[in-house]
Amino acid sequence: MKLLNAVTVFCALNLPLVAESMPSVPGGIPTGSNYSGGGGDPHFTLWSGKKYDFHGECDLVMLSNDDFMNGLGMHVHVRTKIEKFYSYIEAVAVKIGDDVFEVQGGMNTENKYLVNGVENAPLDFDGAFAIAEKDTKDKQYKQFEVRVDDKDHGGQIKLQFKLRNFMGIRFAHDASQEISVANFGSSSGLMGDYKTGLKLGRDGEVIEDSNAFAMAWQVGPEDPVLLSPNEGSVQHPDKCKMPSTTSRRLKAGAITKEKARSICAGAEELEDCIFDVVATNTADVAKDYID
Repeated sequence: MKLLNAVTVFCALNLPLVAESMPSVPGGIPTGSNYSGGGGDPHFTLWSGKKYDFHGECDLVMLSNDDFMNGLGMHVHVRTKIEKFYSYIEAVAVKIGDDVFEVQGGMNTENKYLVNGVENAPLDFDGAFAIAEKDTKDKQYKQFEVRVDDKDHGGQIKLQFKLRNFMGIRFAHDASQEISVANFGSSSGLMGDYKTGLKLGRDGEVIEDSNAFAMAWQVGPEDPVLLSPNEGSVQHPDKCKMPSTTSRRLKAGAITKEKARSICAGAEELEDCIFDVVATNTADVAKDYID
């Protein structure tokens, strides 16, 4: 089985998480936590650096922050899809101010991007952020970088979109504490509470169960519309579709965990890489973690 025409998206926001800025409570942001986000057969990483999986199918709020850039606002939504023995993120959209950039890709669809709803629109538009197409080592894939200047704090926030086997969303923490807290201190969504690293629902209560937590952040009527309509996708008020136990079982003769460990050698997120190679029975998935 070969995975074709899916998307990998890494959002590199030059923002560090400095331990001194966070409350000293269980689940809080630890020193050395350098990224948050999600990807693969969806694995999500909280602001705290802790990981959890969600294999359901629906539109989800990855990030919601009306206070970003002094009220400009940033919202990030993802659309997940169940595909036989695994799941993946097939679309991601980011809204900053009034502008929306969306990247789509699926097993049977062509990779594409949209700017404010217009497919393959010019990237040099006059909006709340700048978009640049980046060179990639493998010309089969495309990569985009969204940049937002924070003039108040003298820094720049970057979101990197990479088209590959799976969609991944990474919020990397590379800049100053001041820029990070100012722009993301009130963030909520699938990455949890920024200040504590805990999995908080919309009502601010802790939700320990990963499936219940993710489903609490299903896109609903109270959220902005970011992702393009897609016939067949699960939309509110229908609840997220969950895979059956049978559908998550691996076929006989699939790539073993030991073989996957060899294939994934050198991967930064080794365990996620091994999980995805075994789940999809496809060695090529390892490129998402190694390249």
